[in-house]
Amino acid sequence: MSDMSDTSPLDDMVEPVEITPSIPGPIKRHPIRGAFWGLVGGIGMAMVLISRAVIALGTLTPLVVIALVMVLGVAWAYVAPPKKAPA
Repeated sequence: MSDMSDTSPLDDMVEPVEITPSIPGPIKRHPIRGAFWGLVGGIGMAMVLISRAVIALGTLTPLVVIALVMVLGVAWAYVAPPKKAPA
């Protein structure tokens, strides 16, 4: 039988490299930014719905639309994948 050793001829040519795991910091979310863009989007959607005669201007419905889109904006701020930090 041949002598099987644990060393390889390449072991002398390759340097061992220590790999340190990078532990990411806490994920930073932006609910205020989501609420702001939800407000902007809600106002825009309410204006489109009013101009298309889907909802009436003098009712509570435009405010409900704005509030719903704001809630969606805040929910998206918490659920969306975080962006990479600029390098």
